[in-house]
Amino acid sequence: MASKNETANQLSSIAEARLSLDRRLRNFRSMQKTMMPFVSVSDPQNGAPENLDLHLPSSFKRTCRPVLPSMVSLDHLQHVEAELRFAHAQEALDSLRRNLLVQVHYSKYTRANVRGQGGNTRMQSLLQQTTAKTQAIAARYSRIRQAYHSLKGEGSWERELRPLTAQDIRPLSDTHIARDKSSMTGEGHKSVSWIWRSSLSGLDSSGELNEGKSYAVTWQDILPSYI
Repeated sequence: MASKNETANQLSSIAEARLSLDRRLRNFRSMQKTMMPFVSVSDPQNGAPENLDLHLPSSFKRTCRPVLPSMVSLDHLQHVEAELRFAHAQEALDSLRRNLLVQVHYSKYTRANVRGQGGNTRMQSLLQQTTAKTQAIAARYSRIRQAYHSLKGEGSWERELRPLTAQDIRPLSDTHIARDKSSMTGEGHKSVSWIWRSSLSGLDSSGELNEGKSYAVTWQDILPSYI
């Protein structure tokens, strides 16, 4: 009975969220007619609003973007979207790191404290949920990065927002920490994914990514909060 109630509550929450998103989308479309008059959009009446294309400047190919015959500059709109996309990419990386730390915590807690089939089943379910969330966050980051690339093209920003592969999505283990503390060069340093050096200190004055300082902040400040 409890599972049925939980399912009904989840469906109700989804329906309410879609109604709220649909209202916000209609308001956005109204502003879009003024800010982007070259965009003609007819959203389906019964479509899921979370799946609709917003038709932002990043949706258009760089070589095919129209010139606005209005008081609103498309360059300005692109700049605004680029700033939002960069911030969202940073947030996605933060969420990704946080979720990976939670996965490590679950694994350590299970090994140290959980006994019996029932407890292990529950912890495995939590791990699966966290893994699915991690994959969803990674997919969101990749979409955001693709949109940002459409707006900015190639540039130094690619050292901060790198392409994310399956091999990059791995936790920061104690082994990695020990190796990286003992030597900032060699195999130990290479074993740490770039996501643990990104977004904390950024680019230094010479335009290079300050990886050593960024990573030091990660393992000293973030890891103890979760492990």
